[in-house]
Amino acid sequence: MPMSTPTEKLLQHSVEHIGRLARSIYSKKDEGMLEGKVRREIYQQLREEARDEAEFRLVIARLSSLCAHAMAHYLSPQDEAASAMLSALSAHIDAGDISGLHEEIEQAQAIFDEADRCTPDETGDPFLKDEDNQQAILARVTLAQAVRLATGGIEDEHMNAYIRRISPDLWMPELWAACTVANGLPQFEHSQSHKMRHFWVWYLTTGIPLALDLSHSTTEPQFTPPPESAPPEIKQYASPWGQRPTGDPLITRTPFLFGYIEKVVDQKGRTERMKFIYDGRSNGKFWVDYKRRQGTYVDEQYGGINYQSGRVEEVHLSHLASSEDNVPIEHWVSEMEATLLRDVLSSRFKWFFGWAGDHWEEPFQPELHRDDMRLCMDSIERVFRASEITVEEARPYHQIMWCFCAFALDEQVDRAKKLFNKAWEADGSLFRDVERSVMEMVERHR
Repeated sequence: MPMSTPTEKLLQHSVEHIGRLARSIYSKKDEGMLEGKVRREIYQQLREEARDEAEFRLVIARLSSLCAHAMAHYLSPQDEAASAMLSALSAHIDAGDISGLHEEIEQAQAIFDEADRCTPDETGDPFLKDEDNQQAILARVTLAQAVRLATGGIEDEHMNAYIRRISPDLWMPELWAACTVANGLPQFEHSQSHKMRHFWVWYLTTGIPLALDLSHSTTEPQFTPPPESAPPEIKQYASPWGQRPTGDPLITRTPFLFGYIEKVVDQKGRTERMKFIYDGRSNGKFWVDYKRRQGTYVDEQYGGINYQSGRVEEVHLSHLASSEDNVPIEHWVSEMEATLLRDVLSSRFKWFFGWAGDHWEEPFQPELHRDDMRLCMDSIERVFRASEITVEEARPYHQIMWCFCAFALDEQVDRAKKLFNKAWEADGSLFRDVERSVMEMVERHR
């Protein structure tokens, strides 16, 4: 079953959904994780590309066998039962004889039960235990679940479902494999999220393509264990996807804060769509249709700005907030580009302090992170250019951001000194939760 172009593009895009380091305790569960929603989309794509249901079932069975064999490294050499089941799994699946695996169902259930990996969570529902050194046990469970999936033990409605809505005995083999590599879920004390990320990258870039190659033996997953220590670049604030080639000359990406701005232009170079993307999600976007003379900008605060044949209507919570007539479409597009950038900067800049506080050294040493500080400064100044203003003409709120970066980079310090005190007097209250970090940079240049 050759991999189609839509499937290839979906897998490439899905890599961007693997959770980066958490920006707060609330997003810890997403760190290194490939969310179930994305995995469901992939399964749906595989189903649509398959010739029939039987081929789809074979492909996902192959994928589960590849995941199980990728975890063989973690199994005990003395575990003869698991070794025998692993051999039987791949032998039947590689031969296309899934029905022959039904003989292994009882043993797979016994392995799952013996693992004893479930414990009640805060609501009383079964959930995965958080324990140290459980990789060998989780590898056995991955194997058991691979057999269960291949033999129809996990129904369609439960495949890649949200893990809080189903019991662990219905978790997919790939999720158990990810937990094996990381030694648990990302939010667990004994888990290492960089290892989980390593697994999901393999899953998207190698595992699924090998599953689609029906001539490839699932005994050869081409998986290498992750490094013990997280690579230094994982702590970079800048998105690793900000300068990733799009493969289309009409689509460009520009790094912006912790994500990137994606812009689509027409053959005349006019902006047709634009949005801010981070971790595979969009925040603020607009589109325009020059032929129909209409367009819409949508922010994340339940607001939007609509354009129709020269009339502009600003809407908030479904209520008309303001309107203007006789606006040229080119002027509206230019305004929306500036508005999108300004809104993202206003709502997202302070996330930088959370990132630095959680993942960088204490106290903050900007000289060790000049590339990320430069990105922040470039993002702020891009907003000013799009709005056709200088920092002196900007809102005090944005002036404080700019001054912080100038002090941290030790650039344009005199200019920043002239702006900072007045800007802080006006909007400093908006930075009270990160005041200490801001003032540390200011004090460097007193």
